[in-house]
Amino acid sequence: MAKHYKLIGTTFKDFQDRLGSFTQANTIEVKDQIYGQRARLIPIGETTKNGCEKNLASVFLSSMTLVKEFREMVSKEIDLKKGGSLYAYTEVAFPFLPLYYNHKDKEKKELDRVDGLLLVVTAGKISDAAFFEMKSNSAVLDRDQIEHYISLAQEVGIDKMVTVSNQFVTSSTYSPLDIKVPSGFKLFHLSWHYINTMGKILWEDNETNIDDQDQRAIMYEVSQYFDHDKSGVRDFSATTETWGKAIDGLLKNTVNPYDSYCSGAVLNWIQEERDIALKLSQHLGYVIDTQKKKYSTLQARITDETQTLLKTLKLQSEFKIKHVVSNLRVEADIHGTNICVSVVVKNPEGATTYSQLKFVKNQLEKKCAMKNPDKFKNMEKDITLEVAYKGRIPDTTFNYQDYDEWEYRIKEIGKEKETSIKQVRVNYMKNYGMAIFKSRTKFIKTYEEQILTFYHVIVQNLKNGVIATPQIENLEIEE
Repeated sequence: MAKHYKLIGTTFKDFQDRLGSFTQANTIEVKDQIYGQRARLIPIGETTKNGCEKNLASVFLSSMTLVKEFREMVSKEIDLKKGGSLYAYTEVAFPFLPLYYNHKDKEKKELDRVDGLLLVVTAGKISDAAFFEMKSNSAVLDRDQIEHYISLAQEVGIDKMVTVSNQFVTSSTYSPLDIKVPSGFKLFHLSWHYINTMGKILWEDNETNIDDQDQRAIMYEVSQYFDHDKSGVRDFSATTETWGKAIDGLLKNTVNPYDSYCSGAVLNWIQEERDIALKLSQHLGYVIDTQKKKYSTLQARITDETQTLLKTLKLQSEFKIKHVVSNLRVEADIHGTNICVSVVVKNPEGATTYSQLKFVKNQLEKKCAMKNPDKFKNMEKDITLEVAYKGRIPDTTFNYQDYDEWEYRIKEIGKEKETSIKQVRVNYMKNYGMAIFKSRTKFIKTYEEQILTFYHVIVQNLKNGVIATPQIENLEIEE
């Protein structure tokens, strides 16, 4: 076989003819052969102890070939071509490539066995392909290994690679690694939690439901496998060890901007942002997006938000959720050791400030409180309303429990300033205290409970007012 071999454009028959398997000793017998094995939904020869990466790779890739909707959803994330037939392989090696023998010792040579390979075959030819590198449990991606695999991919004409681990990023186009990707090459990253969420959304009862009942059953079983304690799939349940040190340093103003633990705190926040989005997605049945400014890389966002954190001592996130009154905003105030989650209710036009304020009060009182009386009662003391008026009038913010007192004041502001209410922000703020705020696990647990409770009790029961249709005044058309 020629050393300069390109997968894209090769006939699938040629690829199959050259495909062999490693021996039990994992040695290479024929130098001019491609080595690998078909991905199996039920892997053979590997235990699930400690979350076997080979099993995860095999189950994930084979399920893409078996479930049409799952293939389409994942393919969109990694820019894989639509149409054609999809074939998946694990433990793939191309020993005839010069790069394969760059590593002198046998142990290093094992790095060249790529965890996964997807092939899109159209009219008998390979039209697209992607390499996959998988990590499970707490294992993290290795920069040198990924850079080497990118070179291998380019050697065989593949222009994309996908890394998969329990490391969280806010977009599949971001990498957990600060790595320079060659021009024309695409590097994607998916967390196992995100992959599991996509699968669960597909077998939920919604508009993205899997049509074929047998394929739906397969997707359900795959999700059950990912959910198992021994699968190696993890959500984000604890910050890194330097989280508490970062909080202390920020509060005491002893942070060195160049210390990695400060940017590490920002990364923790971003990872938890993604984890919350995935948990909401699983509850609601569709993927929840985060509305942060789109950066070219994950590192660019970390750098920018680290500077903001140093100046303001605040971390922020925003979630875009379909059919909700507004984006859900989150702000963590390190100085106050509290987190505030909020949404905005747009008020009905053409009404007095009194009736506009009542519009929000009635929803909180007659919908939110009545549907979840005990939970709402526990939250009530931490709810504030932030009233924004039309015109250049300062906002009015007050505790919900003091509503009766403020209702009269806001009514008078409306009369005196001849204005009406533009919107009301409903805030739910919880004070964590220093002990919880610095805790690696309690901080995550408390934050998740706060945001999920706020959505369940408040957000999903709110609606916006009717917005008046813009009117044309005195239209005259010359004939």
